[in-house]
Amino acid sequence: MGFVQRRLVKLVVRVVAFPKTTVAICLLLLAASVIYAWTSLSLSTDENALLTPDLPFFKDYLRFDAKFPENESFVVVVEPRDYTHLPLAKRWIGLADAIKAKLTDPNEPVHEDIDRVDTHAPLDELAEQGVMFDDWDGVKEGSADIQRFIPLLKILGQKPGLESVVLGDNVTARYYNSMAKGPPAESLDFATLVTRTLNSALQTPPEKWTHGADTPNLTELDPASKTDPSRFGYYLIPDESKRNDPQHKDEKILIINIYENRDYSTLADVTEPLNRMRAAVADAAKAYPEFTATITGRPALEADEMATSDHDTKFAEILGLSLVFVALWIFLRNIWLVVVAELGLGVGIGWTFGWATLSTGRLNLLSLVFVIALIGIGMDYLIQILTRYRHEKKRYARPKAIWARVFRYASPPISTACAGAAGAFLVAKFTNFAGAGELGIIAGGGLLLCLAAGYTLIPALLTIFPAHCGIVTAEKRYTDPASANRMSFGKLIIPALWVIVSVGGLWLALPPKFDPDLIKLQAQGLPSVKLVHKLPTWYAAVMSDDLNELLAARTKIFAGVDDKSTILRTDSVLDAQEKQAWMNQNNAELSTIKWLEPAAPSASDLAAIAQAARGMVANWSKDKSAGDLTELRSQVQSLADTLSNKNLDSQNLERLAEWQRAFVDELHLRATSFIPPKLNLDKLPKEVRDHYVSYLPGIAEPRSERSIAASQAVVTKKPTYVLYVYPKEDLWSGDKLGRFVDELELRMAGSPPTVTLTGIAVQLYHSTQEIHHAFLMSSFYALLLIFVLVLLDLRNLSQTLLAVLVLAAGLPMLLLMMWLWRAMGEPFGIPGSWNFANFFGLPILIGAGHEYGVFMVHRYRETLHDPRRVWGRWDVSDRALLLCAIVTSFSFGFLTLAQHRGLASLGWVMAVGSACTYMATLLVLRPILLYLLKRNSAKIL
Repeated sequence: MGFVQRRLVKLVVRVVAFPKTTVAICLLLLAASVIYAWTSLSLSTDENALLTPDLPFFKDYLRFDAKFPENESFVVVVEPRDYTHLPLAKRWIGLADAIKAKLTDPNEPVHEDIDRVDTHAPLDELAEQGVMFDDWDGVKEGSADIQRFIPLLKILGQKPGLESVVLGDNVTARYYNSMAKGPPAESLDFATLVTRTLNSALQTPPEKWTHGADTPNLTELDPASKTDPSRFGYYLIPDESKRNDPQHKDEKILIINIYENRDYSTLADVTEPLNRMRAAVADAAKAYPEFTATITGRPALEADEMATSDHDTKFAEILGLSLVFVALWIFLRNIWLVVVAELGLGVGIGWTFGWATLSTGRLNLLSLVFVIALIGIGMDYLIQILTRYRHEKKRYARPKAIWARVFRYASPPISTACAGAAGAFLVAKFTNFAGAGELGIIAGGGLLLCLAAGYTLIPALLTIFPAHCGIVTAEKRYTDPASANRMSFGKLIIPALWVIVSVGGLWLALPPKFDPDLIKLQAQGLPSVKLVHKLPTWYAAVMSDDLNELLAARTKIFAGVDDKSTILRTDSVLDAQEKQAWMNQNNAELSTIKWLEPAAPSASDLAAIAQAARGMVANWSKDKSAGDLTELRSQVQSLADTLSNKNLDSQNLERLAEWQRAFVDELHLRATSFIPPKLNLDKLPKEVRDHYVSYLPGIAEPRSERSIAASQAVVTKKPTYVLYVYPKEDLWSGDKLGRFVDELELRMAGSPPTVTLTGIAVQLYHSTQEIHHAFLMSSFYALLLIFVLVLLDLRNLSQTLLAVLVLAAGLPMLLLMMWLWRAMGEPFGIPGSWNFANFFGLPILIGAGHEYGVFMVHRYRETLHDPRRVWGRWDVSDRALLLCAIVTSFSFGFLTLAQHRGLASLGWVMAVGSACTYMATLLVLRPILLYLLKRNSAKIL
């Protein structure tokens, strides 16, 4: 025995000498760990915490994400059930307003979760700046329409001139007289709207007036406004999932952004607010059955992923523990040994919770799976101990004699295997993937703690309460080496065939297919997953504190863009500035109108207005193209009756004066919005401003700025502007994301350091590359560490190579199985390619798989050292190894039942990989070792 092994055996002998004290200490540490974890261990559901913030691209993204939190908002997607019969705009608007009212109602539980709900950009606050934020088609179409109304605007907005002889002095009378001379087909809706609101205003006190009902809202004159809520500022956007569908590309959805008072400390703080939001939205939508309203967005995806993963891992843990119980019972054939094994594992897991609290203080989205890792891998060491105990207990009676022999042969392989597996986890700490690093610390330490339970608790319990395993007489304690069945050279054919098949399979399986599609890894039936393709989720963002730099960046982005480019469009305040300049140039005549407040009406004006309105209807009635004048005629008759009521003259004059001012103000606003002043960011409503600008002096800090940690960014009084860059294609799948980001970075090369290229597309592209690199490096580090540890243990290069041979023979077979799985069409929806979920299993598989080779080589050395311990056809070591393979494969394999496709693929890779490694051990390494044993049986190492 070596120095370390002697110390470990002495430790166990000491434990056996004081078993009750050992059990008491173990239980005390367990209680302390559980209490410590219960009071201090948190759960971080923040996906941004999975990468180290020291990465330059990630620093940029965190700053962008904090300054422009729209990317982190929940999104309510409202769709009509029947696109062939679109609901009226007022129904869209009614549903949006009902959802906002429900979410912000102080009497509703969901109110506490909500920071802000954005349903629309308030047009009254946008005022004359509103048209600048319309699309170019809307700007040009609106400009053409307003130019046709310039003569009328001059008549109504300026001081009456010579035309007053014909049209009258009162602005309302002039309006009706002017309309009477124009074509009714173009003016009918306008006249009806004006007359209807005037009637309503005369019947309602001014303090109760609403825009559109009692004062004219000229937006309603747009024919599209009847079914298009975007004309009223509501967010109606194209359905991105139908962009390339010629029959449905014009279909649109309405979105509502919800900003949550978000907390990342517990799972409940992520999932429960989302559940309350969904309940509130569903309740509000009951009165609007023609729509569906569902919540999606990145935080909803994260919350659903977290909840699904938590459910799936707990389910797999329960099945794994159940399997361990049943498998141990079958193999050990002693219920007390099974209970001891479960107790040892349970104590190891309990200690690990304390270790997690001490080492990291939290669990993250990845480290949640550490329990599965301990069940699947940590139990292997306890199995080796208990199978050896059962073997030695039949041959010896004294506890010290039993345990000294158990650990004489079990200690070296389980210590080396555990150190290698723990190291395979721990090396993730040396990568930039902080989430995997935290898992590595927790799971690596947990495996060592499970081993510690095997060295302490299990021997102590079995010393206090020994298991009844039967008795082997002294003469049968050892087997005659001469009777051993030795391996012949001919039986090496099976290892040769395995090597041929696995190496030949590499021709089909290489290069390994890596699928970067993240949405494919989600649980596919979730509404948030189904709807995310409908949103413009993918974009890059260029940030700068200087608009001239932003303009230069946009110029570089579009320089030489052709049909092969991945760039579709950009969006920024630069567009608003350009529209402002274009409109001022093309609508210059509007600026010549000298707007004046209309003069107060007199009693004689009331009759003049009634006469002008009747005259308009009379003239239009003579025109066969006038259309249906029924509503207008009714409204005019009602107006004339009201104005002719002498008892109401005082009231009518007061209300008419107020209405005329509102009418002219509406005309003035409509006209000046097409010759807008220079963009004034201070006057933009927060719903628009926060999308383009992060902070403005003199205005309360937006929610985004309040969330920036001092270590991440310095809040200044200088605004930060953003330019959004949208791709032509859906970037969820394939290599489209890489092409988009690569093109952008190439075009932005040479930009000054004050210009930052970031955004969700850039961040995700580089973070996935970083994760990919992290796991490759983790796998390399794990292989190197394992080789060194095994070499230190065996102190023999050839035996070390044989021990790690199981990885060289097993992993190629895994690649072949993955190729076959893809060829079969990925049954049950489980991805058969490497992806960002199962790739994480590669270093774990290396750490867990090498133990088979270590155990097998140590069994070879045991027989070589003591020929009386004959390696039979199927002895204790073989049974233990099979049990380890069953526990590892099935514990991880139960993850294949997960709804979350990423977890299912991880479980598949770990289960099949463990099985391939075990089969390589059984069919390749074991025959080789038996053949070598026949040749070297006379040697003693």
